Amino acid sequence: AATTGKVRVGETDHRGGDLHDVVHVVAQGDGDWFAERTLRANLTYGLDPPPSDALVRTQMQRFEMRSDLSLESVEPLSGGEVQRGLLVRAALSPKSIVLMDEPVSMLDPEGQRQFYASLKVLFPERTVLVITHHAEHLTCFDHVLRL
Repeated sequence: AATTGKVRVGETDHRGGDLHDVVHVVAQGDGDWFAERTLRANLTYGLDPPPSDALVRTQMQRFEMRSDLSLESVEPLSGGEVQRGLLVRAALSPKSIVLMDEPVSMLDPEGQRQFYASLKVLFPERTVLVITHHAEHLTCFDHVLRL
């Protein structure tokens, strides 16, 4: 384990601290999606203060999420809609870094292509780290680290 150095985000050194305040994680699948909560509650989970309905709807449109924000249960949503919802939540988050693990694995190939083609527009002024097994998606990134 390293005993010297810095973990900097902007001008702030987070060494020995918690990066939770600056990193939003989009887990693979539906990791923190709750069937017993409303769609709005799922989309704004962890966001304090919660964003306005107008802002949530705008982000839903940007990610082509077609569900009704007033849904009382998210159980009827497809895997692709859930994944879009997790991306909407990431876009609503004020955190400066977004870490995504296979963020579009449940979308059809065209939906995946559209997402990666517009990634910089969807997450402007953010550092986006994506974990993927699909080399065809790597062309939209400024830097690629292969492990």
